[in-house]
Amino acid sequence: MTRIVLVDDDRTINIIHAAIIRRFRADIEIVSYESATKMLDDLESLLTPNFDKLIFLIDINMPEISGFDCIHKLDATSPDLHHRASLYLLTSSLDERDRAMAKMDPKIREMLAKPLDDHTLKRIL
Repeated sequence: MTRIVLVDDDRTINIIHAAIIRRFRADIEIVSYESATKMLDDLESLLTPNFDKLIFLIDINMPEISGFDCIHKLDATSPDLHHRASLYLLTSSLDERDRAMAKMDPKIREMLAKPLDDHTLKRIL
């Protein structure tokens, strides 16, 4: 079974992404957060039970903490997480500095454009 954790302060984007994912594959469990801090508080429960595939889709620009900071906090809390899960950043930004930072961090699989589409989902699933 696959679990996708959506982390985006924009509730509408989370709803849209969940609908796109469900349309693409109905068997995926989706957990959505509008707060990176809340997701980090719930991390232990998100990691159990073990899933065949665990994917985090984290918005890069959030008011509490950035997507980069969120991934660093994930790593500090669960250092082996990037071996057990795929960590992606989501962005609507065209800022090349963000893309360069994402490429330099081995924990980040890729920076994905918002909104997600079927082509992107097919590639990451």
